[in-house]
Amino acid sequence: MEFRGLTPTLASYSSVIDAGLKAQQWELILAKMDGMREKGLLPDASTYNAAVRACVHMDQWKKAIRLLQEMSNRSYPADQATYNT
Repeated sequence: MEFRGLTPTLASYSSVIDAGLKAQQWELILAKMDGMREKGLLPDASTYNAAVRACVHMDQWKKAIRLLQEMSNRSYPADQATYNT
């Protein structure tokens, strides 16, 4: 949902994605990552790490691996929590 005159930022998307991680809502996270891309915003390493962890927790291994490959292609490091997952 958007409000007239307000444009989502990387920070606002990251906040929603972090909430999605805490709620283990991998579908929400992937949808928001797609929304970021549509707005011309690139997910950062933190966003990717949250998405990978959520996918793993929800047994979405193929999606997690795809995200890890995207991270590698962008030279983003996985954080310790992602490795532990």
